[in-house]
Amino acid sequence: MTTKRPYKKSISGCRTCKRRRVKCNEARPQCGQCSKHGVVCDFANTPSSATSASSRSSSTSPSFTHYQSSLLGPLSQPTAIHPLYDDTMSSRMMELRLMHHSTAVAWSMGLKQAARWKVWSEYVPMLAFQGGPSNPLLDLILANSALHLHILNPTDPSFKLVSSKKFAQGLEKMKALLSQVNEENSPAAFAASALISLHVLVYRQEKLSGIQFQPASDFFRAVHGTRSITAHSRSWIQNSDFKALLLDEPSLLNDPAAFSGWVMTEDSPFAELLFGLDDEPLGCKKVAMYKTVIRYLSWAFTSYLSGEDTHFFRRKVLGFPVIAPSQFVDLLEAHDPRTLAITAHFFGLSTFLNDIWWFQGVADREIPGLFSLMPPEWAWAMSWPLQQINKTPKTLQHQIAGDYAISAPLGVSKEPKKLIMGCF
Repeated sequence: MTTKRPYKKSISGCRTCKRRRVKCNEARPQCGQCSKHGVVCDFANTPSSATSASSRSSSTSPSFTHYQSSLLGPLSQPTAIHPLYDDTMSSRMMELRLMHHSTAVAWSMGLKQAARWKVWSEYVPMLAFQGGPSNPLLDLILANSALHLHILNPTDPSFKLVSSKKFAQGLEKMKALLSQVNEENSPAAFAASALISLHVLVYRQEKLSGIQFQPASDFFRAVHGTRSITAHSRSWIQNSDFKALLLDEPSLLNDPAAFSGWVMTEDSPFAELLFGLDDEPLGCKKVAMYKTVIRYLSWAFTSYLSGEDTHFFRRKVLGFPVIAPSQFVDLLEAHDPRTLAITAHFFGLSTFLNDIWWFQGVADREIPGLFSLMPPEWAWAMSWPLQQINKTPKTLQHQIAGDYAISAPLGVSKEPKKLIMGCF
């Protein structure tokens, strides 16, 4: 008679195997079963979770090293959470409310293009329920929904608390996902990275009041993280329902070759931002970088002035942080005056996107903050962005003094320097 071999229950197995009711070999950071099926291996809350997290970090694919440092580096510390939010029935009701708000309200505000609205209100939520609790999408969807409700209900602290907790949880799961991106999970990684960038931009507005203003380099670096994962997964995303989210997808632009062949003249919008480059000790590489980002904004605004469809214009504005190189972000962090002015023009263009909820009020906060960092001889470069928020240098003096620390006396130079002629 054959005796049945006794089964030894795995105590330290991953939660993915436990959900699937299969034996886990407890190999870390990726157990045998999860590796075989190409799914996220979730060792959360197991005895060796700290070791697992360390192993995942050290085994991250080289192609995502820059992504992690760009997107997750400054955000890796979980936000302190108020003890009122727990796993009670009230918190479950809150999550149901957040999901409903996300699909029925938040993504319907400004996303008039049907393909993109369908992605965010239908495909992304469906994707969030796949892959089990290790999928970061659900937490990030709820985090952004709670952040929007906090904006709509600023006197209710519960939304901000829930948003902080869900965002911290989503970041932790995103770290694990980055080490094993493949064709199956690349849409989830791509959508999650976009939600993180969105959250960074909106949450900045919560941190600005009463503190020293810092430019939005954290937002640009988060977008660069999305750019990295897009480059790695483009072929998979192009063949998925998430193609509509690719800002530079040729079939989704009115004229994808327009920018490469578009020539900027002295009469083009924002040409004044190129003035004086030949008077500064700059190499041609840096000059070329300035020209590229300024030409991009000028091209985008010219298309708007020529009556281009709003949908295409919006895609161009949203694409600016994507095309801005790392050198640009480094200069932004160093408070380089020309880079501050260029960034202010980007946020000036974002006022045309005010019906999209995550851009509402952003320019009203970012542009005065950037102006507060400007030396007096560069105040002229802020004229157009200030006009977009119905401000002038004089009216801002009083306002900024109360909200931000001013690095230098405010003033306006009447005559910008000549347009650079070399290095092109």
